[in-house]
Amino acid sequence: MENFGHNGATAASWGDYPYTDMPEFERSKEFAPDIVLLKLGTNDTKPQNWRGAEPFAAELGRLADTYRNLPSHPQVIVLTPVRCFLTEEGTISPQKIAGEVRPAVERLACERGLGIINLFNLFGDRWDATLMPDRLHPSAIGAGMIARKVGDYLLAGKKGRKPSFVPEGATAFCFHGFRGYDFRSEGTECKVVCPARKRKEGPGCGAHVSGGMSRRRTSTCWRKDSTSSTATWPTSTDRTRRRSAGTGSTAI
Repeated sequence: MENFGHNGATAASWGDYPYTDMPEFERSKEFAPDIVLLKLGTNDTKPQNWRGAEPFAAELGRLADTYRNLPSHPQVIVLTPVRCFLTEEGTISPQKIAGEVRPAVERLACERGLGIINLFNLFGDRWDATLMPDRLHPSAIGAGMIARKVGDYLLAGKKGRKPSFVPEGATAFCFHGFRGYDFRSEGTECKVVCPARKRKEGPGCGAHVSGGMSRRRTSTCWRKDSTSSTATWPTSTDRTRRRSAGTGSTAI
């Protein structure tokens, strides 16, 4: 695993620090990863960088496609930014992260068939200085929580597929980055969302929901021949390695 992050980087090519202009970006492609984690968007919300959710999503999508088209054809997983608790004006915007960046990342994952790890609510909805001392960057404890969340996702396996009982002609929708389906079964309105993984105790393949449903930086890469990992999840050598990741890319 390698970290190819760069502090302050943006997904937007017009940003003050575009990730694609950073040397880490070229090195991440040369690494020939099998898995890429992309976590960008926080710095895109600065006033000088922000042009709207759609342009941001288009830039992040182009970056994801660049990795998917590498000779190694890696799995690309996008991560939503962690909730930000800054209060000053004229800088990174907590409101844009919550109301525009997060939904844009979720839609992109759903539309492009990308994996997604939602970190937005990981630290709760109230500022905790032990997790985010400066209201923006995670502490060692917070970074460990992020690493655990990512590790759990990677160890759980691939994203769930369309359940076999969903009929042809069902209407697809996005539910926090996961693909869902609207359809009728024996006269009953049904909604199904494909989970990130199947239940261990049974063959369950989706979350069946009745009634209403809300429809509601950085890349990390792994290579199969690597024996090291990051933060807290186990590796083939039973060791862990801790790294400080900027906004950009990390590879295995």
